[in-house]
Amino acid sequence: MTVWQIATGDSGRNYSSIFFDYDVMILGGSKPGDAREYKYHDGISNSEGSQIHNFTFSPNPGDRVLMRFGKKIIGVGLIPDLDNVGYSFEEAFRCVYGWDLCHTRRVIWASNYQLGILEDVFANIKQKPSFAAVHEPSIVKLVSAIDDSYFKRDLNDIQ
Repeated sequence: MTVWQIATGDSGRNYSSIFFDYDVMILGGSKPGDAREYKYHDGISNSEGSQIHNFTFSPNPGDRVLMRFGKKIIGVGLIPDLDNVGYSFEEAFRCVYGWDLCHTRRVIWASNYQLGILEDVFANIKQKPSFAAVHEPSIVKLVSAIDDSYFKRDLNDIQ
């Protein structure tokens, strides 16, 4: 299992409610289009293109996701193991508070989970990419220990 982290905007644009309401994580920019059809990976670690490539092809069912706003963790999710819920390019997210965020993955966000010390695990980190794997062993251990029962529910629909 891999643990991922994803940003939900910046101080002027918090789109975390979209993540929770539709059981998604979204990422941009969306040009030139669907990452399964266009090359985004540019060979530069943590560039926008490389992040979109990893977002599209790297997460697997059972992986966990930390949702963050700034340096605060605000949610934890699970990549579901269901048919047709991997990566998609959703025009519905073409303009989210001025951001072009069509790259979409389904995530079951934990219900009623108290984040506790997870909330501040990135408090002293200078900067994190919008989407990346988490390699810090102490964080991976905390996230891996979350009981699967927090993720036992149906996905919300994308409307």
